[in-house]
Amino acid sequence: MTEPKVEEETLPKYEDNGSGILRDRIVILGRQGAGKTVYLSLLYDLLWKSKGNLTMKALHGEYHREFIKTVVKLRHGKWPGPTASNRRAYIEISYKGQNRLMVAMDYSGELINKAFVSEEESDEVQELLEHLDRAAGVMLLVDPADVTGPKADIDSTVENDFGVVQATSRLRKWAGGANIPIVLVLTKVDETGSLLKQYGGTEVFCRKFFPKLISTVINLKVCKIAAVQTIKNGTGKIKPGFVPTNLEIPLRCCLDKISENEKNAKMIKRRQQYVEANIKKIKREIIRDRVIRWCIITVIATALGILAYYVLTIVWPDILDKWILGS
Repeated sequence: MTEPKVEEETLPKYEDNGSGILRDRIVILGRQGAGKTVYLSLLYDLLWKSKGNLTMKALHGEYHREFIKTVVKLRHGKWPGPTASNRRAYIEISYKGQNRLMVAMDYSGELINKAFVSEEESDEVQELLEHLDRAAGVMLLVDPADVTGPKADIDSTVENDFGVVQATSRLRKWAGGANIPIVLVLTKVDETGSLLKQYGGTEVFCRKFFPKLISTVINLKVCKIAAVQTIKNGTGKIKPGFVPTNLEIPLRCCLDKISENEKNAKMIKRRQQYVEANIKKIKREIIRDRVIRWCIITVIATALGILAYYVLTIVWPDILDKWILGS
């Protein structure tokens, strides 16, 4: 698909939270096979049809077409191919009566390794880093089976641990990134639910396999989703009539935190404006007092000058005349 041309300067922006950097996109990160394309497509389909307080609408028909094409494939039991190139989709989100822009970034899984593990230098890596630096929210998609179990290998373990930590560390250290919401999304829980239970549940699983991420990201949100369900016979085939589970929860977490950040930023801005207004008022009062004081001094000095002139030119000569004539 040829990406439609959208002038970013004409799009609405999130608040920059005083950092000077406009953060206007929610970035979806995850290694190959984590389910980024499936998740984003089914999420869009769900919220495009939604009549609730969270809805989506693509800003260009081609974005809409690609999402729906992927959903149709899934409904016919066909998996979409792996993301071969970096793609972004501009989406208008309506949430709790407020319209927002979502620039959803979908990257090839290999790029996570290139950017945050091997730290290669290339145009596509630079593009990813630039988009991450403008993120208003980040969703980290991880397939638990890539972390532990027969499917996991050294590459998947390193990318889901070290790579994810590197990405979040960069986000946190960049200007305005301290409070950006980061949501860890455990995918394919229809298949990996038993794996999570094996380790004592979601919290214990995350503490065991993502301790550095938890320590790096304060108040990390963790969500479990199942975009599709597969037939439990080891073939990986999609179950007919599958029902997506919890798809909108990670997005709601991001949007709620973004709203909170913007509210706090506006409060801080109003407080700064109030302080600045008070400072200006005090300065004006000081200047006014100085002007009044100098006016008073000038009036008094003028009055004294007139009095002195009167005394020296009229009264004093008359006194001298009387004294001389009298003597």
